[in-house]
Amino acid sequence: MIVSDEERLIFMHIPKTAGIFIRRNLPDDRRFAGIRMLDGVGMRDFAHLPLRLVAEHFPTDFAKMADYRSFAAIREPHARFVSSVQEHLKQFKGIPKEQVTSPLVIDTAREIVKHLPSDEPEYAHFLPQIQFVELDGRRIVTDLFDFANIDDMVHEIEAYTGRQMDREPKNVAGAAIHPAIHRGWRKVRDAAPWLTPFGRSRIVRKFFTRRNEVTLTDDLSAFVDAYYRADIALYQKVARRTERTATC
Repeated sequence: MIVSDEERLIFMHIPKTAGIFIRRNLPDDRRFAGIRMLDGVGMRDFAHLPLRLVAEHFPTDFAKMADYRSFAAIREPHARFVSSVQEHLKQFKGIPKEQVTSPLVIDTAREIVKHLPSDEPEYAHFLPQIQFVELDGRRIVTDLFDFANIDDMVHEIEAYTGRQMDREPKNVAGAAIHPAIHRGWRKVRDAAPWLTPFGRSRIVRKFFTRRNEVTLTDDLSAFVDAYYRADIALYQKVARRTERTATC
């Protein structure tokens, strides 16, 4: 979550919906970042606090939602679930993206669902999206956008703030350098550190990255259908609105 009093804007950082990309473009006081202790609750991921915790522990910031414009991106729940598992493997298991395989994602997902629902930081990426935009059945976040058309949200934030955002991707979800290329590049980079910026360029990433496409098994797909039922309905509503806007 980001609260910008200067812009009179709030961004709800729903896990795995391009939040890092948006965060680096907005003033951030770092209050809502990192995993640390939340008084009376325990360890929590402050970057991904659902609205009920914001309302209870940060009432002043929550009250600003009535006066500020608030933004969030909503992602198709099955794709977000896969991306969340991949992030879990990287962040909490220490497995680089280039080493993540489809069987590993499936096996890890089956272990994760045994722990859900959970408020523990390790499972923050699996919190339903609805918890970040609604509270007690009432819509709190004013502007919702389809993650698949994130540029729409970028354009709207730019128009609202009058500031141009940096669109260069820094965290491409689901993308990983092929293992052999990755190992070779690390050797080149270690021998010639001055080449490091070249490896970060958009063109290089386009040609030397691959997508970790994972198809959920029937049992996991059924879990997502049930556990994220409200998210599915919310995403369909946002996607339909996006389609209507595009045809106008």
